[in-house]
Amino acid sequence: MKISEGLAMLELKSNVPNVEGIMYPVIIWDEKELVLIDTGLPGQGTTILDLIEKEGVSPQKLTKIIITHHDMDHVGGLTEIIKKVEAVSGKKVEVLSHETEKPYIQGDLMPLKFTKDKLDELKKQMEALSAEKRQQYQSLFSSNKPVVTETLSDNQQLPYCGGMTIIHTPGHTKGHICVYLNRYKTLVAGDSMNFEINSEGELRLTGPNPHFTYNMNEAVESMGKFRACNIHEIICYHCGKMGNNVTEQINELLK
Repeated sequence: MKISEGLAMLELKSNVPNVEGIMYPVIIWDEKELVLIDTGLPGQGTTILDLIEKEGVSPQKLTKIIITHHDMDHVGGLTEIIKKVEAVSGKKVEVLSHETEKPYIQGDLMPLKFTKDKLDELKKQMEALSAEKRQQYQSLFSSNKPVVTETLSDNQQLPYCGGMTIIHTPGHTKGHICVYLNRYKTLVAGDSMNFEINSEGELRLTGPNPHFTYNMNEAVESMGKFRACNIHEIICYHCGKMGNNVTEQINELLK
């Protein structure tokens, strides 16, 4: 879904029964760069490339992928996308993440939230998948490991597509980042925030989801960093886009 010239939100449906709803990766582009933020679940790389093309942008122009954090629904399509684009374009696609997330994204460390109970639950879920999908998930920790080519830090300024500000927002994971798009006054929030429709039919921010957040206190504290940004719209990975008095709502959540 095109938001503005050079900015679009992809509507990516889950490909497995244990992950519900729609995910919203983001693309930003200009004459020099095409940047993708987050890459869906394993096996969704081709789908994402098709969605980019439907926005009227050639996926072969992809130059950079920013990963907000290492959860499987954000890194799943990463290697597939890189391989397909590089095979056609002949150019390297750079992968950027916070330095803390790098070893998890690359498979050097097991995902942060993989406790014994979580692993037992995941094993049961994997048994319900087809052999093809099971192989796609397992390859994240074996043959299909991506490589992070550049690490990012808090308040780092990236010059791409009108400028981007990296905001380190630990809590959901240790190295979770949000990306503030300077030109568009839009915050790509990853999983740091969510929103819902209240009883009056209004979109209201709800902050981080405690069920999926590694450190809730840290996640709430991280939201305070958004006060420094002039946010007109916010894109949450599992909710989509809203522009209903975002800064005011963030301040209310932090009271």
